Amino acid sequence: MKKSKTFTFIAVALIFILGLFLRLYRLNINTPPLYADETGHYLYQALINDPSASIFIRAIRLILYGPLSYTWFLGLSTFAARLPSAINGSLIGLSIFLFAKVISQKLKFKKWLPISEFYDESSLFPHSSNVIFYLSPSVFIH
Repeated sequence: MKKSKTFTFIAVALIFILGLFLRLYRLNINTPPLYADETGHYLYQALINDPSASIFIRAIRLILYGPLSYTWFLGLSTFAARLPSAINGSLIGLSIFLFAKVISQKLKFKKWLPISEFYDESSLFPHSSNVIFYLSPSVFIH
């Protein structure tokens, strides 16, 4: 059991690190210069540094927009504008894994696996599970 958890942790960590590396590799040299959401990070940084605004307005902008942007410590660059999207994109795979783990432990989907249509690939009789799945209305009727 402990080896299984260790293997799962190592596999998920390697997938996350690989995904993060692939998203961060050459992030500042992509073909389209910037998209609209990435340009927003530039705009927020410009609004925060606007000398014509009062201190109160700049403080509110810093509180609201500061955490969204990495441009305040990386400077105004394409890499800094794209970094939030790259990090969030890498965290999606990890969050889906954790969500599926929690759901499978709480709802005990293991008993429904043999009659699901996703069981085909590992079944000895691949089409039999489809027949059972589509002929059993109790799966869909509450």
